[in-house]
Amino acid sequence: KVSVPTAQQKNVMLIKGTEITRDTPPGHFNAIFIKDADPIDTPDFLDAVGEAIEQGGFLFWNHPGWKGPIKGQWQEVHDTLHERGWLGGIEVLNASRYYPEAHKWCMDKGLAILGNSDIHPPSLYKQIETGDHRTLTLVFAEEDTQDGLRDALRNARTAAWGNNRLIGREEQLRPLFEAAVTVHRAHFRDPKNLWVDIDNESQMDFELELVGEGGPKTITLVAGSRTQVRFERFVGSKKKDIEYQVKNILIGPDTSLPVTLSIQR
Repeated sequence: KVSVPTAQQKNVMLIKGTEITRDTPPGHFNAIFIKDADPIDTPDFLDAVGEAIEQGGFLFWNHPGWKGPIKGQWQEVHDTLHERGWLGGIEVLNASRYYPEAHKWCMDKGLAILGNSDIHPPSLYKQIETGDHRTLTLVFAEEDTQDGLRDALRNARTAAWGNNRLIGREEQLRPLFEAAVTVHRAHFRDPKNLWVDIDNESQMDFELELVGEGGPKTITLVAGSRTQVRFERFVGSKKKDIEYQVKNILIGPDTSLPVTLSIQR
């Protein structure tokens, strides 16, 4: 009750939640959008989860591999959660630790991809910088309300962001990259090269690696900056498409986002 007025004053969306933790397996879980944590505190794991769901809660599985790949495997209890429609998401990125197998489970089963720091108390030990900030979840919500957040989570419109990596689905991350990056027409050329400015309006560096030919093997598009890039000069058409992959945007287990840079001379 004390927290609500403070959150409203600070314009913070405060959501009631609880941790439902058992030994791994089944593992550590959180339920948010609950009404009362006391009835959820029951000895039986499935009873506890069922009560959270009955209250309208959204359940997600935390750091599945924290005790190693064997204990962190998808097991029968997780089948039960999924078949009952109780499991809404999985923590794919925990601080600096990425779980490719959890990424695959989310993709295969339509679950929200989540990123968290696992820091329980408030902490300022991480500076807020482009490549060094607490791992967090990007939520692609249609409105800035609890209902909007709940809808996005239930429909798996999320991505994990941390350690200068974005981890999610192509349908969310491709538009984000394309909205952030602008490739300008070449401003200078000589007999062999073209010089092109590329803007990155996002708050994240993008690390590109050449897939095709005609450009540098790697490009770093610095967050909030304009980067000048030298490409090989081409003849004939006024535009050439050069294929890259964004190494730090993962759209599947260890699968980078493919992108096309259209270079105009």
